[in-house]
Amino acid sequence: KKGKVISLLNSLELQNKYFSLNSQNILNRKNFYEYQLQHSVWDIAYNNSDDHELYPSKKQIIKATVKVNSVLNNLKMNLDTKNIDTAFLSHQVYDQRAVLAYLRQKNIKIFAHANFNIHKVTKYKDNGPTFISKKVLKKVNNKIKTAVIKKYWKKVQDGKSAREETQFASKINKTTNKINQNVIMLHVFRDSPFNVLDQDRIFSDYHSWFEETLKIIKKSKEKWTVRPHPAHKKWGENSKIKINCFLKKIFGAKIPNNIHIDFNLSSNLHQLKNTKRLITFSGSSHLESACFGVKPIIISESTLERFDRNLILKPKNVEEYKKLILTKSNSKIFKLNRSQIMRAQKALYIRDNILSFNDILKAKKIYRGASKKLRTKEFYRITKYVEKNLSYFSKLGELLSKNYDQTVTKKYIRTFK
Repeated sequence: KKGKVISLLNSLELQNKYFSLNSQNILNRKNFYEYQLQHSVWDIAYNNSDDHELYPSKKQIIKATVKVNSVLNNLKMNLDTKNIDTAFLSHQVYDQRAVLAYLRQKNIKIFAHANFNIHKVTKYKDNGPTFISKKVLKKVNNKIKTAVIKKYWKKVQDGKSAREETQFASKINKTTNKINQNVIMLHVFRDSPFNVLDQDRIFSDYHSWFEETLKIIKKSKEKWTVRPHPAHKKWGENSKIKINCFLKKIFGAKIPNNIHIDFNLSSNLHQLKNTKRLITFSGSSHLESACFGVKPIIISESTLERFDRNLILKPKNVEEYKKLILTKSNSKIFKLNRSQIMRAQKALYIRDNILSFNDILKAKKIYRGASKKLRTKEFYRITKYVEKNLSYFSKLGELLSKNYDQTVTKKYIRTFK
């Protein structure tokens, strides 16, 4: 009974703190522990919302707060009495963000997994599966020949990327009636943007970013194409509904003539090949854009920012963001030179071919709408591949124990002996 009363009091305390959460005060970063819990609540509330809802309702925030409180109470009951040294997380978003915050508070070592990469997470800085650590880069940098990088980039353009999502996005229709030189690449709105919490970002989430961006591009003298995420339906979202709700809220019945929403998606790579300026919150399109020679505008920390800050444009405030959008697209600030393009293509090669161990698992991407039958089949199939490669996974464990930040593919593991 005492435990239930304490749980109820904690829940009420959290609800009092987070009931007024919105897209502005979510950026309050005064207390890192509380900051993470806020994002856990915001994450869950968005994920459980409807496609017609642009922002989480109070009801969704309360439900999410109760969920986070339940997670924290379970952690306290199960971990506080045990001598836990190390924890392994399957991801870093939704309720697991609250778990991550608690583990950090207890000074427990943390490893996380995503996109077939295991990576360390420190107490005050997030890490992601596509972020190339300096230690790994130092080891593999001189091992990668320019010819190999160029060959892989050609394969990507031919729709043969090592990443399943890139393959899918590149094999949609090769042509479209409207290819504009300015493009906004969207995400799955109800999917979490908080795998890596960027405390310097100027927008709280995908929704507030897209809303403000639409208001700005309306004033642009150039034409813009807005592209939904190619796999939004696979993730259980109808982005067309979401986008139309934004358009109606901001523009009413008439959409500005300079804005084209590409609901009949063409190939991502076909669009990027004909782009002069790209904006995305933090998507992989920023990397592909740079490989084509266009310096992307990003909002939240992404692969290239940690790899080479000179390859991206990241506004420090909304005014700077507005200026980047209203500048002419043929401006030199959006162009990368030949050396920078090669750097971007190297980053792409490392992300796809060195950081992911899916080359041996050959796993298929499992989306939210996948059937139980498919999930079960994939589980047992992957288990067999893991059993066949126990020696390799043991070496990955040794690699992480030697203070490397992330795992590498089987082909490159010998480089770390």
